[in-house]
Amino acid sequence: MMHFQSAALARNELGISDFETRIFQDWAAAAAHPESTRALLGEVHADFLVTRSLANRANGRTRQRAGYRVMAWQGVLLTTLHTRLGEIQQARQAAAIAREFGYQCGDRAAVASAYDRESIAEIWYGTPELGSRAAVRGIKVIEGEAGTHYGKLILAGLHSQAMVHYSRLPEHAGLSEEYERQVRDWQQRMPEIRRPNAFELTPSQMYNSLAVAHAFRRQPSASEFFAAGFQATAYEAKERMRFRKLLRLNQAWSEAPHDPGRALEMATDVMRSFAMEKAPIDPIYRHRAARTIHALPESVPAEWTTELRTLISQPRP
Repeated sequence: MMHFQSAALARNELGISDFETRIFQDWAAAAAHPESTRALLGEVHADFLVTRSLANRANGRTRQRAGYRVMAWQGVLLTTLHTRLGEIQQARQAAAIAREFGYQCGDRAAVASAYDRESIAEIWYGTPELGSRAAVRGIKVIEGEAGTHYGKLILAGLHSQAMVHYSRLPEHAGLSEEYERQVRDWQQRMPEIRRPNAFELTPSQMYNSLAVAHAFRRQPSASEFFAAGFQATAYEAKERMRFRKLLRLNQAWSEAPHDPGRALEMATDVMRSFAMEKAPIDPIYRHRAARTIHALPESVPAEWTTELRTLISQPRP
């Protein structure tokens, strides 16, 4: 994986093909590691600006389209990184940029992936109706391209986002279950062992979506899917530790209504680990921990949540 400093020094000497290698190999892999999201965001954005300049000056339509393709996928990754930082408006803007250049170069996978990343941002940060709309639009874009490697994984992700959204609403239980059938079908085809990559749906993320959907439906099977998600991360690189923490916070939120003590213990343990590491915490973790508190029954004594509230509000290093 590239170091940020050396990447910055070499940027102006690179061509479009170099930036293509960097987004798919270096930055996509780096985004799955516990690096500083803010620092990586800056690197990808700087790459985008240089790639745009190269594409605008390119001789010939083929070379220009190659630049647009790289910019589309850079926009997809920017959407993911802004989402982790809780910057939803910026995530929306990055997704729109990714779709624009994806359409211009004819890369439907990039367009659908932008919808997928945007749907995640919307569903988790309070505008699930917009998230489901993005997921459905993405499904329509990629359905005909599902034979490709990225197409399969993007479609799986889009189905999982739609499933999570519709599971929130009892009146859409049938639609949620239909999307779940699609998700389970993809689940059977996905390898358990794969190098984490920001553009691909990993088994642990798939199980997380299934767990959250079942939690919305108040099904006890949610805990089984969370357990499967933790098992899946054991097959992935050590860099997935941050995602394991996200899984744990999602489980704490799902447990909060019926087992407040266990939920608070899980969420507090995760936030304590961040305090011990004395490293930057992406706001997404604070958001999930706070959501656990909001999901507690009103009968829970306020003093039970004192430590967790303190950990959530601790100033960033």
